[in-house]
Amino acid sequence: MRNRPAAEPPTPGRPPNVLRQGQRRCDNPACTNLLEWREQRGRPPRFCSDRCRQQASADLARLQDELERVRRLEAGDVTYRQRRRLNSQRVHIEWLLSAFPRSTTDT
Repeated sequence: MRNRPAAEPPTPGRPPNVLRQGQRRCDNPACTNLLEWREQRGRPPRFCSDRCRQQASADLARLQDELERVRRLEAGDVTYRQRRRLNSQRVHIEWLLSAFPRSTTDT
């Protein structure tokens, strides 16, 4: 995985992961590497490396497991205070999951 210089801020009207024509960010939310469009056969890259793709998949699976655990606890017999804490945890996990593009779940 190569470190690349910091990217320019997104242009208004473009999706947040598109920086300029022919460039976009890696689909791993923890990665700042840029991908460049190549006129080649096959699918365009969504991740900068296999390692990055595997890390994103592992992070996504870990968050989804944690979300399922919190939902099971919320559905159980808990006090009002515990339910509020669990609700806060669930909303936080859902917010973290929103950083993962749809392509991360398609790997």
